[in-house]
Amino acid sequence: MKNKLPPFIEIYRALIATPSISATEEALDQSNADLITLLADWFKDLGFNVEVQPVPGTRQQI
Repeated sequence: MKNKLPPFIEIYRALIATPSISATEEALDQSNADLITLLADWFKDLGFNVEVQPVPGTRQQI
């Protein structure tokens, strides 16, 4: 294991604070890139190999 994760409450707060709204109405839809990056970084810190890829046919989703 490379690094430890932040304490649970910090993880929880970070997840809640990261905007990522999926909506059928394009004006409300947000990218999930920041959330995916946050999760990917935590998993990398745990020693996982992570590869983030875009999802074809979606708006701003990875």
